[in-house]
Amino acid sequence: YELQTLQVVEDGRRVARYRTRESEAAFAVGAELSNWGEVRLGLARGDGSADVLVGDPGLPRREFDLGAGFLRLGYDRLDSAYFPRHGQAISVGWRAEREGLGSSEDADIVQAEWLAARSHKRYSAVVGMEWGSALDDRVVSPQQLFTLGGFLKLSGLPSDAIAGTQYGLARAIAFRRVSRGGTGFFEFPAYLGVSLEAGNAWATRDDVDWGDLVMAGSLFLGAESPLGPVYLAAGLSEGGAAGFYLLLVNILGGKRLL
Repeated sequence: YELQTLQVVEDGRRVARYRTRESEAAFAVGAELSNWGEVRLGLARGDGSADVLVGDPGLPRREFDLGAGFLRLGYDRLDSAYFPRHGQAISVGWRAEREGLGSSEDADIVQAEWLAARSHKRYSAVVGMEWGSALDDRVVSPQQLFTLGGFLKLSGLPSDAIAGTQYGLARAIAFRRVSRGGTGFFEFPAYLGVSLEAGNAWATRDDVDWGDLVMAGSLFLGAESPLGPVYLAAGLSEGGAAGFYLLLVNILGGKRLL
């Protein structure tokens, strides 16, 4: 069950803000691939709605049903989910919404990510790329739109400031360990780093133009605290947009930040 606020932006101006709700149950079968990955195949069923929070009150309220099959492949040999120094990770996913499975309409959504890390003494470098596409420029739920904005996803822009059925993102991150850490509760490894990011999201595949990439970057201080990874960061994006972030990543969430 998820609630999310989605902005609708036209020509750089926010014209509406929607509150979307989505409820979904899924069943999957899969297998671990040695100690480096997994494959997962499943079915999902749910529903949701989208209501106008800010904007023309005459804009319609949308309700939808979800019914899909999905396939996910993952390879992960990174030594850390939050401050990796060695290894790489690759993930590929495909979701097929089908009316025959209960969806409001047919849609195919694919996404791929790649990340690699290398280090020398206290210095580490991480490079990564992400790509996603709704193959027919169609999604069933607004939450299936790809969004960019926020720390390391075009830093400086607000979270989810850019949305579309197509997106691409590339980033390079460098950080240095500035604390060795210890055995005490307040003694933990800390890192000082910078990032450079380029990406965008487009409404349709015909709109995709790599000349439209938005450039952004950040300066951050991160630490592996007993409560989970913590980041204090400042970001700046093309056009002068700036943002400041204080993030505590839930260690039970099972997701990478980088």
